[in-house]
Amino acid sequence: MAVKNSMARQGQLSWLKLQHPGGCYGYRIDAGGKRFCYLTDNEYDQGQFAQLVDFTAGADLVIWDGMFTNDEQASKAGWGHSSIEQGIDFYQNTDIKRLMITHHAPFRHDDMLAKLEKKLPQGMIFAKDQLRIML
Repeated sequence: MAVKNSMARQGQLSWLKLQHPGGCYGYRIDAGGKRFCYLTDNEYDQGQFAQLVDFTAGADLVIWDGMFTNDEQASKAGWGHSSIEQGIDFYQNTDIKRLMITHHAPFRHDDMLAKLEKKLPQGMIFAKDQLRIML
């Protein structure tokens, strides 16, 4: 997974290959003294940890693929998605400021998400319709 960069007029866009059938890329935008990272459609494993830590270093916000719980993911190997618990673990072992979990499983309704969100550490949230984040 090599990181590539593109200089924009007022910032920098970087990307790296993620683990998803058919391929996918994660993105990082550095602009105005802020860092935003988008890491969905990625089947996270510990082999990615060091590179993703470097890619997200100091990020103000990371968007994380949390389609499954760890229990659900056990039977979904190869689908190309991460778990909520993996997002928690990644967040707690990095210097990122906030992590938002998205790409929710289609069967997970709002009440289920609200219940799961109460278990998230401070600094983590679930993506919701019409949610606005100020960086």
